[in-house]
Amino acid sequence: MICKVRPMRGRDVRQVLGIERQAFPDDPWTPESGHGWLTRATRGGQARHARRLAGLIRFVRLNQAGSLVRHVRLLALNQPPGRRYIVAEADGGEVAGFACLDVADGAEASIPVIAVRPDRQGQRIGTNLLTELITMATAEGCRGISLYVRADNPGGRRLYRRTGFAEMTVRPGFYQPSGTDAVVMRLSVPEDNA
Repeated sequence: MICKVRPMRGRDVRQVLGIERQAFPDDPWTPESGHGWLTRATRGGQARHARRLAGLIRFVRLNQAGSLVRHVRLLALNQPPGRRYIVAEADGGEVAGFACLDVADGAEASIPVIAVRPDRQGQRIGTNLLTELITMATAEGCRGISLYVRADNPGGRRLYRRTGFAEMTVRPGFYQPSGTDAVVMRLSVPEDNA
């Protein structure tokens, strides 16, 4: 299947949120988890307040409509500085996957999220999204790109290793409420010698 990788638009947000719920059913990615507040509630990889966290995550899921409105507003008013969202669009305008690149500091980039619809996995969509993110980071002059991947995601880890990422360390219990470890991976971007 051939997908066109392009910047995310406001009309894509509903499909992106659907992919996010499918790709991360146990540990949905939210702005709050992105800032690490869930990880601060762990000790030794086990959640101290798992019941409260699970209740809060259910509350967050109930507020997906509010999240949708915020995402659409964010895209309508432009993306935050240094943050780029892209999608892989299949025939008919269907979003098959999405990703985000954060280049806030200029020297180092991070990939907060990359996801592909479960029924579209194995079709090189993740590879195409990752290749585009690497190209974008290189164009921004970044020297390295880092990301976190679930320790129980062998397909994702293979994809990143195949693309040149190396496993650096493990963050125990990073993903909540499941308590799954995160593997921190990094790619050094070669300097342009041209």
